[in-house]
Amino acid sequence: MELRAYLVGQIARIAGIFSIDEIIIYHDKPKNSKENDYINFFVTNLQYLETPQYLRKFLFPFCKDLNLAGLMNPLDSSHHLRINEW
Repeated sequence: MELRAYLVGQIARIAGIFSIDEIIIYHDKPKNSKENDYINFFVTNLQYLETPQYLRKFLFPFCKDLNLAGLMNPLDSSHHLRINEW
């Protein structure tokens, strides 16, 4: 699980550096519960990282997918405003 969280953080960081607006997650295998759990983990963590830090507590209730969110580095995206910016 730690490796998956680190992978999501690195993909989000690369997307932020190269100003990628959209990440499409595509899987071509039949759906099963285990694969669907991995996809939900990936999507939830990407959405969590994309949200500004001061809004995360209000928008994301604690769930098992975000258990290792502390391992991922925060993003410094242009749409994440700082305290002194309007």
